[in-house]
Amino acid sequence: MKKTITISDEKVAEKAIKPSGGSTIIDSGTVREEAFLQDAEKEPKRILLSDHIRTITKLRDEKRLTFRAIAEWFGERGIETDHGAIYRAYCASLPMVDDYGQPVEDEEKDADRFIEADENCRLKKS
Repeated sequence: MKKTITISDEKVAEKAIKPSGGSTIIDSGTVREEAFLQDAEKEPKRILLSDHIRTITKLRDEKRLTFRAIAEWFGERGIETDHGAIYRAYCASLPMVDDYGQPVEDEEKDADRFIEADENCRLKKS
């Protein structure tokens, strides 16, 4: 079975074929798994807003900051994000209630809200 992938390091594939489209086609057995694993280990850990939901909630509910001000607050501390991502993470953290204000106990829907709201943030380059 052949897979189409883009390879930045020519040492990764032993039998690479370059079609005119720019991507590299290789036999799936020729890619050394160790090379991908090493590249994966070099990747920085993702910073997710859901990891900072307590901070967002405190700044919003107790300190009464706007979502834009919270995004700026994170930016001053080296995490680049925008007010929309802050808003989505905050809303996803709120308890789900039905039309009558009663809590909804649906773990599947609750997990989906966090997945949709979970945003990548970028560390600012120093």
